[in-house]
Amino acid sequence: MIAAGVDSLELGRTFSQARRRILLYAPPYGNFAANAEIARGLESALARPGGARLSAFLLPDPGHCHWAGELFGLLRPQAGPNDMMGELRASRRYLDGLKDTFGERVDLVEMPFRPSLPAVLVDDRMFFGHFARSRVLAPEGFWCAVDAPVETLLACARAGRVPEEADRETRAAFRIAAECALALEQGRRLDSSAPA
Repeated sequence: MIAAGVDSLELGRTFSQARRRILLYAPPYGNFAANAEIARGLESALARPGGARLSAFLLPDPGHCHWAGELFGLLRPQAGPNDMMGELRASRRYLDGLKDTFGERVDLVEMPFRPSLPAVLVDDRMFFGHFARSRVLAPEGFWCAVDAPVETLLACARAGRVPEEADRETRAAFRIAAECALALEQGRRLDSSAPA
């Protein structure tokens, strides 16, 4: 499925139905916090006994990482430095709140390299968009949704193995899973008590 605008993906409903994994590879998340349906969906999935775990990637401090500021400029082209820091702090506060509430079910990870695309993985569903130098922001861009064996693909990527016998769609989905798996492996784990 290809949709114009992330709102058409109904992420709140998708999050609320998650059973195993939610992986957010699309910082910052201030828009998630401001969207009551999405926030409720995440909280519902995390509150369910034996339910989904959340892995959320955050941008590194732009003062110490040149690509983080450059990427933020793509995400929010009209934002100034103060806007950028404010939005990154708000995103971190939101995720820290989830970690404080749901503890070990929430894993916060600092991105170790510049992402090649924004992605959200929920159980066996992948949502992904694209970056562009445009005043039309990423949430309003094209977003794709595909079904894929996410856990299998992440395991293949962690093992350094390409799913050779898979069909074309699964191999294509592997590219996204491989980037997320590498970021999980190389990213620095963040404690919610650490300064934002």
